[in-house]
Amino acid sequence: MPQNGRRALLEVFVARICAGETLAEGARACGITARTALRWRKLPAYKKLFEDQKNQLVAAMTTKLRVESAGAIDTLASIHKDPTAPRTARVNAARAIAELALAAHHEESHEDRLDKVEEALGYGDQGF
Repeated sequence: MPQNGRRALLEVFVARICAGETLAEGARACGITARTALRWRKLPAYKKLFEDQKNQLVAAMTTKLRVESAGAIDTLASIHKDPTAPRTARVNAARAIAELALAAHHEESHEDRLDKVEEALGYGDQGF
């Protein structure tokens, strides 16, 4: 198989694996043997493609979560403030809001600490 065709097939195979198919299912769909699939999984090109596609999926999910989070927080706040809502719903909403606030605080704190470490190591001047 020409190198370009193999690369394209490898990309399709990796996409199918990232979409949740097993190695056997991905191999069958791409017309390759299970042994070839196992061999491909060890290739640096497979590992790079897999990591890149996984990162793209995570980035897409993160973007969607960010878009939806404002509405979700508004929903939690309205439940928490609604005196007619069941007590358990109000407590759960309050807990969720507190946990989200705490998680955001921890993330900001970690980012600040990382910035200070990078600055101390001299990375700040290099645009990292």
